[in-house]
Parts: sequence; C-alpha cells; structure tokens
Amino acid sequence: MSSVPLQPFHPVPDLRPGAPRFAFSAHPDAVEDLYDLPADVLDQAVEVLRGLVWGDFAGPMLQQHGEVDLRGCRKLRLRGADGGWRMVYTERPAPRNSPYAREVYLLAAGPRLDLAVYRAAGARLTALRAAPAPAGARARAARAVSPNLATRHAPVRPVPATSATASQVTAAPRR
Repeated sequence: MSSVPLQPFHPVPDLRPGAPRFAFSAHPDAVEDLYDLPADVLDQAVEVLRGLVWGDFAGPMLQQHGEVDLRGCRKLRLRGADGGWRMVYTERPAPRNSPYAREVYLLAAGPRLDLAVYRAAGARLTALRAAPAPAGARARAARAVSPNLATRHAPVRPVPATSATASQVTAAPRR
C-alpha cells in the first residue's frame, strides 16, 4: 500500500450525450490497487474505465490458468513507463436499486509481472463466490427475535421443594 493518503475520486464530467451503458463498482481492495498504481498508469486506468462503462469497448475474456480460475472475467491492458499493467473486471447484473441493468465490477489492478494481478483477482473472486448471499427482507424477519418476547411469556420458575407430603397437594381442576 502506498504512503499517499487516499483522496476522493471526482470524475471529470463526460460531454457525450446520454448515459453510461453500465454501472460501476469495485472490490474494496481493487480501489486500493488503483491508488497503488503509478500516476501515469492511474490516469490511463481512469480513462479506460470511463470508456468501459460507456460501452466503447470490452476487454478480452480470461480463462483458467493453472490454479487461477478467471473464467467469466475480462482484462484491460495498461501501459506505463515501467512496464505492463492490467486491470481485471467482470460484468454482472446491477443491484435492484440501480437504473442500469448491468454493472462493471473491478476485481484487481496491478502489474502483469509474475501474474500478480491475476492471482489477486482470482483470490478475490473465490472469496466472493464463497461468501453467503445476503438474506432477503423476509428471511431476516423470519430469523429475528422479537423484543417483546420476554414480556409476552412469563418465565418458567421452578417450584421450591417443601416439606408438604403428597396427600396435602391438591390436583388442579381439569378444563
């Protein structure tokens, strides 16, 4: 991670009419990856991502390489003064509250050297696939414990043992 403090991202407004074709979101670690890129590569990455969400192009599809399974993902090539850089993303359905049908989800950005960016993307994708899906509102409501539960039912208290004999105990009337 770089020692530069994180700055909020303020995109330059695009002068093209209409709206972007895709929504955009990123894995939290992918945002950190972007800030770790050299300045010239970061500028290029922002421009490439802007073109991507506007639907100007799509990166080539990735496959499984060794133990890294990136099927369904795409890559974007970036060129910096110090070598090749890549971004790995996937397209997926946008959240229900989004005005877009699909979104671009950035998984990782970094150097191509030693396939580091692909290993990072593979690890993040595996973690996303293994994470349980968020429960819907009805499921959360069904699992919830009512705050009134303790007051609605009297707690069961054991009767203390007395010296009363069985002949002194009267039976409760039947209903």
